[in-house]
Amino acid sequence: MPTNSLARYAYACALMSKIQAAAGGGGVGALLGQLGTTKEFIREIKVAVELDPANHEARCKLIAVKAYAPGFMRDRGGAAELIEDIDEFRGEFDRDFWRAQRLISDGAFDAALEAYEAMRAQRPGDPDVVAAIGGIHFK
Repeated sequence: MPTNSLARYAYACALMSKIQAAAGGGGVGALLGQLGTTKEFIREIKVAVELDPANHEARCKLIAVKAYAPGFMRDRGGAAELIEDIDEFRGEFDRDFWRAQRLISDGAFDAALEAYEAMRAQRPGDPDVVAAIGGIHFK
């Protein structure tokens, strides 16, 4: 396998596409129905981040897996570590965004909404923040 973070990330994305295609769209069922491929996907995302900790896209995918994956794949502590490291590479806003995402994965919707509203005050037109707020209201 390549020792290039971007190549490993691209391969992981191809694996996720395979998982989603096999499961008809994704979700937890996709991850569990394609367990072998899912484990390979997680391994490749981890390697991509290890090879280049500043690979933001790979880091965000790994945070999402660690925060939202079903039970035995979940690692909220690991997600928190990755979130705190974002500040070193991307800045405070991204770190705060993923902290709020983690609140959602913990079921703390009111706290997450408060965090997103504070972010919206900083960046009124940020589409990710607007979408996150809408998603919380939808729940």
